[in-house]
Amino acid sequence: MGHTVVGVDYDAQRIAGLNAGTPPLFEPGLDELLQRNLASGRLRYTLDLPDALRGSSFVFITYDTPVDEDDKVDLTQLFSTTAVLAKHLDPGTVVIINSQVPVGTCEQLHSVICARKQSCEFGLAYVPENLRLGRALERFMKPAMVIIGSKESSTLDRVEELYSALYSPIVRMDLASAEMTKHAINSYLATCVSFINELSNLCDESGADATRVATALRMDERVSPHAPLLPGGLGFAGRRGVKRQRGTKTSRLPPAAQALRFGERFESRRSWSNLQTRDQHLAAIGRN
Repeated sequence: MGHTVVGVDYDAQRIAGLNAGTPPLFEPGLDELLQRNLASGRLRYTLDLPDALRGSSFVFITYDTPVDEDDKVDLTQLFSTTAVLAKHLDPGTVVIINSQVPVGTCEQLHSVICARKQSCEFGLAYVPENLRLGRALERFMKPAMVIIGSKESSTLDRVEELYSALYSPIVRMDLASAEMTKHAINSYLATCVSFINELSNLCDESGADATRVATALRMDERVSPHAPLLPGGLGFAGRRGVKRQRGTKTSRLPPAAQALRFGERFESRRSWSNLQTRDQHLAAIGRN
């Protein structure tokens, strides 16, 4: 996209590896992309946050937001980093939050920056990430849409211009709506997966073919052919997906959405799969 980028982390070993062209995880195409931009001088990594912020037009905060054993979202690192960078922001810098957060978090972060900076001469936007392991670069460069949330039209304009190089539809909205959109998409996908797994159970009990039913279902004009309606899975996104959806309770989702009880259905599906595997294993032993 032609920008000069400085990445910041507090892990010295990780920074050294990145500056040497070695990413901390595997993602198709990432090694080549990292090395090419390091060689061009458009990308570098540092431990020095104030140095990285100097002269920056945009600052992205992209921390993961883990969910603890009590299903509470841990925003400690997000808030602590925001408080530190607030003191070093240049006037007019736009802070872009990518992390998945409860609704209302960005308003709180805006207040933190205003208080620490003793000025509100900055912009703040929420652009939820929409990556997928194994296809992260593709999803970033060719997103189905870009959600931009902010309470200032001038900030919306600047962030829209930044993302216009992706040639994808851009949807502008307020901060709370953008935060809720991320949860809504995840909840919808989880609903689809939970639904098709429940349907698969019914098909097994009635002798119907779940795969054929799902194929016909996706062909209905009221159901997207891209809907994640693939029977036979264990559940959605593994344990982390379950905790993510349970954690949305802290983002003030309505009771109806919470009542979907995705976590319980994931556990139920996993138990069903274990029973099926056991029965098939015992049958195989019997044949031998």
